[in-house]
Amino acid sequence: MTNTTPQDRFAERWGWSRLVTLPPSPTAAEEQAPPALPASTVEFLTDVGLPEKTHVFLSFDPLRGGLQPLPGLLHEGERLFVLARPYPDYDTGFCIQEHTGRVWAYSRYDLAVHFFVNSDVERLAASLLIYSEQFMGLPLESVPEGFEEKRRVAGRVLAALAAVDPEATGSDDRFWHHEVYENSLDFGDSGEQFDRLFEGT
Repeated sequence: MTNTTPQDRFAERWGWSRLVTLPPSPTAAEEQAPPALPASTVEFLTDVGLPEKTHVFLSFDPLRGGLQPLPGLLHEGERLFVLARPYPDYDTGFCIQEHTGRVWAYSRYDLAVHFFVNSDVERLAASLLIYSEQFMGLPLESVPEGFEEKRRVAGRVLAALAAVDPEATGSDDRFWHHEVYENSLDFGDSGEQFDRLFEGT
């Protein structure tokens, strides 16, 4: 019996050919000041990679050219490097923090950090997999219609995300909490019910 690693499962979900990896050696953009990142982060981005396209309207295609700094933007005194850019007409991209390897969401319009995403790229990959399989992967006939059912599905997804990275869903200023909350709008929530959707989750 063959043991399947999380990396294998992640690659199987998108297909190896659709995963974008970091070049094994610094690119011209990195030669002057390559980012100092945890060894496990570099290994994951080089050997496994992240999907070119995702359900959260992001593309990790920038990895092909190496990690390029966000000009003039620091967080907690550390440089930030572009990890994923938003699709056209969307605002939020992902960046990775130097030394810590933590992942943040930034706005391409005001070049400011808005949300914490994940503790590292390995947990980001696990979160993308959970979100894809448990939330966006729902067949049409399974999309929740009633308020309680929507709340149940949202709670299940947030619990699964918290299991791999507790810090990623700890409050409503976290990217994944916000993402699940916003996508509940697609299920038709509005007004008071929308405000109540995440009570107790």
